[in-house]
Amino acid sequence: MDKVVSGLSNAVGSDCVGRSDLARLWRRARATDWGDTRPLRAFFELTAQVVCRNPAGKILIAGGPQADTLLGVVSETWPGRTVHAVRLGDDESMAHALLSATGPFDVVLQTADMDAQQQVDLFHRLFMHLGLGGAYLTPRVIPAAPDDTRSGPVGPVLVPNEDLPPGVPFRDLWTLVSAAQSARMRDFSTEAQDEPTYRDVRGLGRHLAEVHVESKMMLITNGFRTQSKLTEAETDEVLCRLPGIGREIASRPAASLIANGSFAHNLGSDPYFRTVMTSPKIALRLYEQPICSRGQVVTRGDFLFPDSFRHHMSPRLTNIYVEESAPRFGYVRRDVSMPDELPGSWYHLDSEWPDEFGHFTTEVVGRLWGWDEARRHDPGIKVLTTFKHDREPKQLTSYAREIFAAMGIEPDDVVAFERPCRPERLYSATSMFSSYDYVHPDISQIWDRLAAALTHGIAPEAGASRRVFCTRPRELKRLCRNSAEVEELFVKYGFDVVAPETMSFADQIQVFRSAEIIGGFAGSALFQLAFCDQPKTVFTIGPDTYTARNEHMIAAIRGHHIISTWCRAELPHPVGSWSKAAFGSAYTFDFERDGRFLRERLDRALSELG
Repeated sequence: MDKVVSGLSNAVGSDCVGRSDLARLWRRARATDWGDTRPLRAFFELTAQVVCRNPAGKILIAGGPQADTLLGVVSETWPGRTVHAVRLGDDESMAHALLSATGPFDVVLQTADMDAQQQVDLFHRLFMHLGLGGAYLTPRVIPAAPDDTRSGPVGPVLVPNEDLPPGVPFRDLWTLVSAAQSARMRDFSTEAQDEPTYRDVRGLGRHLAEVHVESKMMLITNGFRTQSKLTEAETDEVLCRLPGIGREIASRPAASLIANGSFAHNLGSDPYFRTVMTSPKIALRLYEQPICSRGQVVTRGDFLFPDSFRHHMSPRLTNIYVEESAPRFGYVRRDVSMPDELPGSWYHLDSEWPDEFGHFTTEVVGRLWGWDEARRHDPGIKVLTTFKHDREPKQLTSYAREIFAAMGIEPDDVVAFERPCRPERLYSATSMFSSYDYVHPDISQIWDRLAAALTHGIAPEAGASRRVFCTRPRELKRLCRNSAEVEELFVKYGFDVVAPETMSFADQIQVFRSAEIIGGFAGSALFQLAFCDQPKTVFTIGPDTYTARNEHMIAAIRGHHIISTWCRAELPHPVGSWSKAAFGSAYTFDFERDGRFLRERLDRALSELG
């Protein structure tokens, strides 16, 4: 046995193992159904070594049916130690929350009673719950079965993935670890960056302090501490277990929405819009002394809170300011180790895309529902946000000032930070609007309140146009190459062409409310549809790679009738994937193919309106 584990013993420091510990462990292990085999004797000796390195360390057991057996053996051998177990089939989300709240761990002991892909998946879930210097040990690296031909997710990718395709899963743990070790030796900066699985390879590579393989065993030592990305439900669980870091102040229950509007388009099918949406429970939370960093990031210690992720229901939480470590882990790219202290109470209205009209009027406005409740708790509360890094002058946009004023937020109540900061108390609300996923029915209350305040005392303009077409600045992405010809078509149908960005926000709302029929290039110029309390007929023009359905989600609440003409984009999405470049691709309106559909629908709509 000494020969079998000699190489590994040097790595973990065999001198720390007391003979009595090893004797107790082996005696109990032999009493299990595993039997007295040479590989297991080596595994249990190595287990004793890694466990004894830290007499007060926390231990995590993971695996299939044998996890309970190993849990009993370890708990009986070291009765004073904190030992947790994760089993195949456990709720992954709740297990992640529990481990995030109780970790980090010093040792993860993973049984080998599973297939190769399950071993990889379990490793992804658990390895980064280790603290610095923590050890991950398995008695056997399970090889992929010869007939295992799985090749990754099936079906279209419906959500942004930061230009990285979903990727082919690693078929066994050795392939994953060796790829990460190879990436580490390349210093993370060569041709592998474009490979589908690179983000997880690079993430793991940063963590590999040591990798030791002996016979079928593998021992991996963690050399980097990362943070747990938390969903809304996981955050609830963590705050219940660690009430000192925050608590829930108010919430709205989960709600299902059947779209009130109607929808027509020129595609064979549209997988990006659902007529039935389910909003999760949304919450207003108070965090005690978190750290805020540019780009909506809210963190504390080992936690990345869901407030950091605008697509917080995505299978994988991402933010451009968060470096990926693993599917459930990441860390802030910016150095946040010395934040500016901010005494008092603050309301979080930062954005991953600050000063972007569309993101502000959907995601940020969707978080205003908690403002009144937060102010009741802390009357002196102020708003915390950021500006776009190159914005000059450093002040609120005109539309932000108007919207904040309508909520009773004065300019002096808004503070924009540039360096990472640590608010004494931070109130943060789940957005009622999360594109691709849901719009909460109660958001109509915010829209109505804003519209009433912004248009109060402003009489509708006499002779206001009943047909308006919203153009789009030529310098923005998703350029329609022949936009002038498209606008001219609408002019022939009696539309007035308007540029919403040249008007005050209140005037934009008035224009939309006064119109009977509205057209425009798909995107944020049409988002004022949210503030129309009467249904409108709406024509949108855009590239078929534009997967956002914000207008449709607004219509689901307001009852608008949306007719979308999707044109062929110059740059398509990769097969089975999604890319930012394709999402913003330019396009040309085809007057033969696209025009036939649009003219027929315009004729029908105008005939129905009389």
